[in-house]
Amino acid sequence: MDKNEALKYICDIPVIYNADGKISYHKLFKKALGLIEKMGIVKYDLVFYLKNNPQYIKIWDQYAQDKRGSESYYFGSENNVYSFGFKAKNSDEDVVFKVSKEPYELCADFILKDCEYISNL
Repeated sequence: MDKNEALKYICDIPVIYNADGKISYHKLFKKALGLIEKMGIVKYDLVFYLKNNPQYIKIWDQYAQDKRGSESYYFGSENNVYSFGFKAKNSDEDVVFKVSKEPYELCADFILKDCEYISNL
């Protein structure tokens, strides 16, 4: 697998999960984390990939919305403004890390943090 295929795999995690139904997010993210480390993938590799494949923004936004009830990192949009942050288990307020009208960097941050977080559960 080359770096571009690894980036595609990472960005496809929600699609793979929804298509398979038998594989856990934990297993998918653990493999992704291994690819990130093995291939030396950094945030800006993901930003570049997302800019060239913008359909993934909506996919990751939907994935994030589907898990909003649990403690986790989040990514999403409201009124064409994107945000990235963390929702703590016993808190009514989110911790917002970044807000922007451009989704790519925030989505990349979210993917990397969620990958690390879920892999270590």
